Order: sequence, then C-alpha cells, then structure tokens
Amino acid sequence: MSDAPQVFSRSVSFEFNSRTARNEISRIAPAVKRHPLLRTPTVVAPLLGLTSSLNIMGASISSRHHPSSVLPLHGLAVRSIPDGVRGALVRRVSAQPDGPLDVTWLAAETPRLALSRIRLHWQPSSLGGWGVTAHLGLATGEVHLASWPAAPDAWPHLVHRTVHEVTGLCAALTFAADALDLSNRLAEV
Repeated sequence: MSDAPQVFSRSVSFEFNSRTARNEISRIAPAVKRHPLLRTPTVVAPLLGLTSSLNIMGASISSRHHPSSVLPLHGLAVRSIPDGVRGALVRRVSAQPDGPLDVTWLAAETPRLALSRIRLHWQPSSLGGWGVTAHLGLATGEVHLASWPAAPDAWPHLVHRTVHEVTGLCAALTFAADALDLSNRLAEV
C-alpha cells in the first residue's frame, strides 16, 4: 500500500501526494498542516515514474552479470544470453516506441518472477533471426506472455510495444487493487 500511488498510461502519467501538489496547496492555504492524499494528481514523465515504481531486488549473480547493472536491451539483443543467466528482467521501458528498454540479467537460480515483472529470453532461431519469448510474473507463478519465433536483429523494437502495454496494465491493476483495499479499510472505520 502506498500513500503516493502512480498511474502510467500512453496518454498521460500522474502521481498523487507529490511534493509539487503539497507545495501548491501550501501556497494557497499556508495554515493547512494535513494534505489530501488522493485529491491532487500531478503529471509525471512516464519513464521516470515507471523506473522508480518498478525498482526490484536483484538476485545474486556473478560480478560479470551484476544485477544492479541496468543495461540497454538494444545493445544485448544481437548476442546470445550469457551462461548462468535465465534471461533479462525488464527494469525500464520508455513510452516512446523508439525509446529505451533497459534490463538486468536474471540469475539462472532465481526461483520465479515477482508479481508484474517481465522476463525476456532469446536465442538464435532455426528459422533465422532470433527466437524471443516473454514471461510475466503473476501471484501464482510465471505465465508465457508472447513469442516471436524468427525476430530480426532489431527485435527490441518489435517487443517494445507489448512490454510497454503489459507494464502499464500491471501498474494500473496494482493501483486499482490498492485503491480498493484502501476503500474497504476506510469503509470499516
């Protein structure tokens, strides 16, 4: 549960309880000590907000594939995944179709994806190009999200829209669930 939820979509992204909103309310009513949490949305840049909301704990990986190293997927996509790595965990995705899609390596021994996280895996395809798969972490486990069986070398551009849309849907679903939980708790008071 958060007192500063963020909502991300293709058309607009916003957050509640931002410093900007508090400063604006204080400017209008300086004597106010408490500020409404979910009444004053502030527009945020989608990539910046999404980056902070999807920050996750990395698994223990050798120093060569350090989990805290955020890497641009476009630079990795034309090479096979290194040994000892299960795939690439999506860390940031731009709202712009040609914008960055950044990942960290996910250790082979990582048990499963966290809720709403996306793992990409790719290998050379017998059909030519790359065989790319995406998996999504759900509460009960991982599910197959999509496959691109013979993707060209520029496959990050191909998967970008799917990853962006699913990430946005997961953020909206999380927000809606949190708002419902808060509403239910307030109704009990």
